[in-house]
Amino acid sequence: MNKLFTISLVALAIVLTSCGTKGSKSVAMSDSLATKGVAYSGKIAFVRMDSLMQGYGMYIDMRDAFTKKQSQMQSELENKGRALEREVGDYQQKAQKGLVTRYQAQTIEEGLTKKQQEIVAYRDKVMGDLSQEEAVMINKISESLMAYLKEYNAQKLYSVIFQTTGGTPILIADPAIDITSEVLVELNKRYLVQTTDAQSKQTVKKTK
Repeated sequence: MNKLFTISLVALAIVLTSCGTKGSKSVAMSDSLATKGVAYSGKIAFVRMDSLMQGYGMYIDMRDAFTKKQSQMQSELENKGRALEREVGDYQQKAQKGLVTRYQAQTIEEGLTKKQQEIVAYRDKVMGDLSQEEAVMINKISESLMAYLKEYNAQKLYSVIFQTTGGTPILIADPAIDITSEVLVELNKRYLVQTTDAQSKQTVKKTK
């Protein structure tokens, strides 16, 4: 398993950009920032999505948990592969020494082929599961961000809030309209409260 999945900031930016185009599973723009009948200020702002996500507690915790799961899955696959290699090597040594009959060799080879196919199938399943889990996490993070931005802009009333990842799509902008740090502070305050509450509830359940 050479290719490992990572929580992609680019994918997250795409999810946020596409909100309102995916039906009920996404946060519609009319229900988030572009609320009808609101007297917006005419001001604009932007957030640096890469900086925002890399400092967001939810992203950090999910990324760490996901990375651990990746490592566990890769170790498991590597162990399965090494075990199969040992079996193949043991069989080859016996065959070279004439310690197996032709029928035994045929049976062993069929068994080894079957094990190889099972490992490949398991690898494909693991990679598919991880890819799906990553997509779910990206959606969860984007929904959390959009939910906060809705509340944030109910007070600020920015007419537009842009997002940028790396140097795009905003190339040059007044630093005064960069609200990344302000949003990040409030996001992490909210996340800390949520995680603390969740831990408290878990502790109560264990003590009952």
